[in-house]
Amino acid sequence: MRNAAKVFMKMLLFSAVCSCIPVVQASAAQPSAKSINSTVIISDTKYGPASVLGKDSEFYYLKVKIKAKSATAFSFKQTGCVLSDSGGRKFSTCWIAITGGSAGLSFSNSAPIVMSIFDATTGDTFIKLSASKVDGPNGEIGFQLPKDGFVDICFLWPVPKGFKSVKVKLAGIADIALINR
Repeated sequence: MRNAAKVFMKMLLFSAVCSCIPVVQASAAQPSAKSINSTVIISDTKYGPASVLGKDSEFYYLKVKIKAKSATAFSFKQTGCVLSDSGGRKFSTCWIAITGGSAGLSFSNSAPIVMSIFDATTGDTFIKLSASKVDGPNGEIGFQLPKDGFVDICFLWPVPKGFKSVKVKLAGIADIALINR
């Protein structure tokens, strides 16, 4: 019985660690998130480099909480999530994963969409993301939030080695200036 309790506690601890998604967290300086959509607030921004198991390329990771001041809808198309570096290069190939949300959240997608599961590490943390990527000009991932509702979204971009981020533009939602550390 005592061993079963120890095993249960270890499993509980492992589950808690795996469900956390901390990345590089801003300490004194927070990233500047300028909301483009007046019905939403961007908060809890976390970002940084990520390694994806089984993939040779590097990845960059962004997690945001999008809160609705009033009932709202928004969507991401093929080039709707753009990550920029200091040299002006833009990366719009982006995987999107929903990691949490409030009651009343609904989401949909229109083909073509590609889905994949990623085992990634961000610093010392392991995360598993079930993500989708819009794979054509007619594809779309859409969200509807009720008033005071929220959605936690993770974005994952493949980037070249040595990538240094500058900003992210989430079409119709926000521009986020990232702080390199």
